[in-house]
Amino acid sequence: MDELTNSEAKAHALYRLIRDMYASDSLECVTADDSMDFTFGKHRREYAGLPEKLRVPGDQTVSVDMAVVSSNFFRFFGIKGKYDMSSERNRRPLILGNAFRKYYRVGDVIHDSVDDEYVVKGFLPKGAYYVNPFEKNEPFYLDRYFVASVCPQRDDGIGSFITVMSTFVVEKKKGALHGMMSRESMQTLGFLYTENYTEEIRESVTDILNSVMTMASIAIIILLFCSIGLIANLLHFMESSMKEFAVNMLCGARLKDIILRLTAQVGSMIVIAGAVTLLVWKFSGPAVATLLTLAVYAFIALAYPVWQLKKIEIIEIIRRK
Repeated sequence: MDELTNSEAKAHALYRLIRDMYASDSLECVTADDSMDFTFGKHRREYAGLPEKLRVPGDQTVSVDMAVVSSNFFRFFGIKGKYDMSSERNRRPLILGNAFRKYYRVGDVIHDSVDDEYVVKGFLPKGAYYVNPFEKNEPFYLDRYFVASVCPQRDDGIGSFITVMSTFVVEKKKGALHGMMSRESMQTLGFLYTENYTEEIRESVTDILNSVMTMASIAIIILLFCSIGLIANLLHFMESSMKEFAVNMLCGARLKDIILRLTAQVGSMIVIAGAVTLLVWKFSGPAVATLLTLAVYAFIALAYPVWQLKKIEIIEIIRRK
């Protein structure tokens, strides 16, 4: 670190390396550094409304978590939406996590502790995340983060070093990165070396898929037992209410009126479950998918009891009772 701080040649070489990596057609470079904080400046109105849960705990100043990313970060990690990461009148762009929607609007200007200006360019969708294979397999959620664009400075050796260490490099052409670092202009960067994380990423993907499959299997088993219990309960209700059904049908009730009574039992559960879903997810894609699944589930749960009910004639009900 002392060498980077005091060596102008190393700082310039790191800056050139970053610039060349992003300009290369043989590499795709994605920067994601989530270790930083955004510290607010003297403009109190810019942070006065933020609740404690969104602030960095134990800090004497008012700060929030910040991630510094490259412009292709969102596309690379599949975060939906269009994000403008271009500067605006010397103001650095900021994309805010979903938790900040209540407190800021697009176009708001925010100042940091050294009075640099940032402009809010948009918001991330709820639950936006990425996975860092260098650290752990769990998703890293960005709901409570300020996301800024990476902006290396030619004379900032420490900043350039952090940027390099936080950058994923995907080689489109084998050996392209090694060839770039072997050039004479990069000889001062002998302290850097490349490491292949392909196997680690494959293991991470396998671990995540195994976790998803395990949770899905548990959910399917629970759903199966619940379905058996629900159908058994409906059949028991039918059996215990046959006499009542017979009297109703003798008095003019139709079969669909009896079926409606069964539907009311299942429907009440579906309505409650749907209300809870809308309360949590609003009218989002997952909410709509859940409601459609509930409708299909209700139809399947009613299919067998209704089929059994249609097979029984009223005279048979009277004889059995």
